[in-house]
Amino acid sequence: MFRLSLWRQGTHVGWLGENCAEWAVLVPDIRRALLLEPCPYNGSVYYQVSNSLRYLTVSPDACIGFYNWANASGFTREGRYLVSDDTGQKLAQQSATSEELCAWNGCCVLEVGFEPVGTAVGVGLSARLRPQTMR
Repeated sequence: MFRLSLWRQGTHVGWLGENCAEWAVLVPDIRRALLLEPCPYNGSVYYQVSNSLRYLTVSPDACIGFYNWANASGFTREGRYLVSDDTGQKLAQQSATSEELCAWNGCCVLEVGFEPVGTAVGVGLSARLRPQTMR
């Protein structure tokens, strides 16, 4: 189980969370970060919201939300980025001032760090947790 830490150009900007409509959003408070579990299946990795039947999913217009297994999207880690298997695009913020997340390279692309539950978290993360060194 882990939290998905989000970074923009080497600066920590928050974590993956969700709004009341079950869309993926950038949250600045770790208490609002979702706990995720990887679910490898048939050559892809799906990310399930812990203790739920919902999975990270890309909508037809590249927005990211949480849906049941039948609509789940696979994602691939490519270095510091999380890439949608559906669109081939990186996890991004819709704009620098928006909290909504999408999978589109034309937006504000975000780097990701997978933070296992129980590790030290926050803007002052040690170098070992920075996304460029996460494996």
